[in-house]
Parts: sequence; structure tokens; C-alpha cells
Amino acid sequence: MDEIMLPADKNNYRNAMSCFPTGVAIATILGEQKIPIGVTINSITSVSLSPVLLLFCLGNQSQVHDEFLSVAKEQGHWWISILASNQAQISQRFTVLDQHNWQLTPHDTDLDTRLPIIKGAVAHLTGVFEKVIEAGDHTIFMANASYVFSRKEAKPLIYYHSSYRL
Repeated sequence: MDEIMLPADKNNYRNAMSCFPTGVAIATILGEQKIPIGVTINSITSVSLSPVLLLFCLGNQSQVHDEFLSVAKEQGHWWISILASNQAQISQRFTVLDQHNWQLTPHDTDLDTRLPIIKGAVAHLTGVFEKVIEAGDHTIFMANASYVFSRKEAKPLIYYHSSYRL
């Protein structure tokens, strides 16, 4: 091997992991004050087809971590909207808690859960939380998916080398 292996410190590890392209999504819950809370995620993974399970991770220092944890422990509802290539601005809006203004984000509202569903997304998934796993400086949220929708003709928003790829 011609490459020089580096110690897996935070920076080297982050740089290596940025070589793996990921999709970008918004995870949404109904917070303690019955207000929708959304957060940008790129760590969503299919876990199982039978039963249908997925997981996503949030940093423990995230401004919305405690709200997500509270809803997950009660096995509450969630929505995930996988963003399309023209929705980078929506992704950026949901990285900062103060900018979670749903009036600026085109969406419908699910009548059962009262959660927003982002219009134009590549796919939507919804269900209830199943399990929470503490892992280092992140929390893994495992959930079932009871309903899904996808638009195969749409192109997803991709995050690669710490930037969006349209």
C-alpha cells in the first residue's frame, strides 16, 4: 500500500468518512410543546426488511437531541423526508434550531401525527421509535417504518467531502 496511514483522531476520521457520499434527510417529531421539530440528518440506514427497521443518529450536543430522545423513549411518531437535489437550502435551514420556520418550507401536514411532510422530497417514511442506543458522542434512534413513499424519477441531494453535490 502506497498510502500513508494516519491515526484515527477526530480530524483524520472525519476526513476519511467524508469520502463516503450520503443522502440528506430531515427527521421530524412533535416536540414537548406540540410544535414540529425538524433536524437535518445524513446518517440514515436501513436495518431490516422483516420487520421493517431503520436507524439514524443525532449528536448528543444537537440542539434537538433531548426532544428527540424524549419522543423516542415514549415510542412516539416520526417522519423522515429524504431531500431532492434542489433542496439544499431546506437542509441548511434545519441545521440551526432558530431557523426551523416551517412557514418557509413547502410542506403538507399528516393528519394523524400532525407532523410536516416536506413537499418535493425524493422519499418519505413514517413510523414509531423502537429503541435508543447511546454510542459515544451520538445517540442511535432505531425505528420501524409503517408507511413509505418514493419518487424514483427524482434525484437525491448528496453530501460528499463536506459539501452538497447537486
